[in-house]
Amino acid sequence: MSDLVITSPANPRLKALSALRRRRVREAQGVTLVEGFEELELALDSGVAPQTLFVCPALMADADAQSWVIERSREVGAEVIEVGRAAFERAAYREGPDGFLAIVGSLSQELANFEVPDDALLLICEGVEKPGNLGAMLRTADAAGWAQLSPLTRSPTGATQTWCVLPRGLFFRFRSRVTRLRPRWTG
Repeated sequence: MSDLVITSPANPRLKALSALRRRRVREAQGVTLVEGFEELELALDSGVAPQTLFVCPALMADADAQSWVIERSREVGAEVIEVGRAAFERAAYREGPDGFLAIVGSLSQELANFEVPDDALLLICEGVEKPGNLGAMLRTADAAGWAQLSPLTRSPTGATQTWCVLPRGLFFRFRSRVTRLRPRWTG
């Protein structure tokens, strides 16, 4: 199932994974975390390729039925690491993890590269700090059948970890990525 098995919470790979819970660390490394089976499934469906996938079969709802996500992640180049239950629960962001946690590359694109289809209905939001507010906008846009959503951010990695988790991976249903604003001047 995996390329490597980790059982100790003190393992350096898990310590590095736990460090990614901090925004500054994710920004410095240009990565985002995607936690949860449904979120990972939606991320893969939207073309996001995990760099590393941490899995815990003991926490999975149905390891056999969910194994296709592991194989698909491996097909797109992810390193798959199996983690023991105690170690996974310690590294996981949310309470009650379901055994899937992936490190993905930056989910941002420059505003100058943002392509807008002729028939687009867009929801563009800037400065959304609370995931619940973004979640409400995502649910509304999804219910209205909008295909793109572009939160504007100054973060180099684009989406925050919490954006990817809440609300249950809905962030990945939209075709576009987070649009990163680049300041016009520094000082």
